[in-house]
Amino acid sequence: MRWMREISKRLKRTKEALVATTYIIGIAMSDGFRDEYRFRVRLAKRNRRGEDQWPVIESVATALRKMGLQPKIRIWDKWYEVEAYSKQLSELVRLVKTSKESVKRLIRGYGRHFLKGYYEGDGCLYKQSECDWDIVFKSKKWSNLVVIAWALKRLGIGYKGIYRTVTKEGVDYILKITEQSEVEKFLKIVCPSVKNPISPQRPPQALLSYCILSGW
Repeated sequence: MRWMREISKRLKRTKEALVATTYIIGIAMSDGFRDEYRFRVRLAKRNRRGEDQWPVIESVATALRKMGLQPKIRIWDKWYEVEAYSKQLSELVRLVKTSKESVKRLIRGYGRHFLKGYYEGDGCLYKQSECDWDIVFKSKKWSNLVVIAWALKRLGIGYKGIYRTVTKEGVDYILKITEQSEVEKFLKIVCPSVKNPISPQRPPQALLSYCILSGW
């Protein structure tokens, strides 16, 4: 079976692979990334409110391939999903979700790639006016935003403090970048493939490289 062949593969350790791994660590801290049975890791994204999540799925698939894995993309209705099988990646995802000090150690020197992953996974861009944007990070976990704040500081990007808000769904923690100069600095340094009105990036075309299934 495919998953049995894939799970034992070791992740690559090249410079390119380390950059990709740091990006995946950011994605892994977001709410949509799952570590499941048989060392299967997957990210599912749904198009909504006019947002196209396809560039994120493409970027994740490209990063996984640079790490030495063989990702698969599925498409159905308004959902996209990318998955891969890897024992080593599965263990990394579990570590990322449980030990934030380990995350700091793993992303040191690669902070912008980590922030790109987290922003593409869970970040928001709010338009206040034509020339006024806010970047917002929201999480159910205070510790996630502590790591975000740490990475932003190391890159010299200013932000407002972390604060707590209560909604019908429970408690959320929020970190905002509101100064327009800092918003622009973040977007120029991190270069996200989505939610980027300043310098939008076109990610590699995974359609040419990966197995894509419509429906399942």
